[in-house]
Amino acid sequence: MAFHQCAARYLYAVGREGFPHPALGRTHARHGSPDIASFVQSVIAAGLVGAFWLTGQDPYIHLYTLLAILGTMAILIVQTLCSFAVIGYFRRNHPEDRHWFRSSPPRCSAASA
Repeated sequence: MAFHQCAARYLYAVGREGFPHPALGRTHARHGSPDIASFVQSVIAAGLVGAFWLTGQDPYIHLYTLLAILGTMAILIVQTLCSFAVIGYFRRNHPEDRHWFRSSPPRCSAASA
């Protein structure tokens, strides 16, 4: 469930930016949940389970191990990319506040003015 929720939320976030399709960034009218991104992630998961079933492998044994490793790696990769995107955003949109270590601009005091 955690992998599903995390994958759906990242699909929703990139969908809001129009990649790969803007429909991923829409939310349910009543609940406000990312229902389209969740559905797309469910279809992908069902496709993976179906592929294991078609090849005669036990999805519980092989798929769980594979997805536990790959899912963890994919989430770490996406979170790393998002971290670099935050840095890129602030370099491009707020260069006056950029500093290698601190996150807020320095405060002016009466003594230094």
